Amino acid sequence: MSKKAHSRQKSNAKPTSRVPQPTQCVIEKANTVKELAVGAPVRVSRLDNLKACRSELGKLYREARKRAGRYPLPLEAKRLADVLAGVRAAIEMEEFEHRLQEFENQFQARRGRS
Repeated sequence: MSKKAHSRQKSNAKPTSRVPQPTQCVIEKANTVKELAVGAPVRVSRLDNLKACRSELGKLYREARKRAGRYPLPLEAKRLADVLAGVRAAIEMEEFEHRLQEFENQFQARRGRS
């Protein structure tokens, strides 16, 4: 049997379950494709307060969402949801921090009048 004839035969093996493949790091704009370098340096601002952390989480989510596409695989969707949960927690903590600061300012003002 020739190699071509052998390669055309169908195998009786059952197809394996679909294994999700990692998304490619590719940006498409104006019919050009640009590969992103793995391990390329990334500028990250100082994460010394809640506002900076929330901002960085937002950037992370937006970039991951762009790469995942409109219908991400379930594992990617779970990861995106986890990042969003972190964003939500950061927003809540930032608001709490702001309210606590206002309360402390009011307390100091009342204490100073007495």
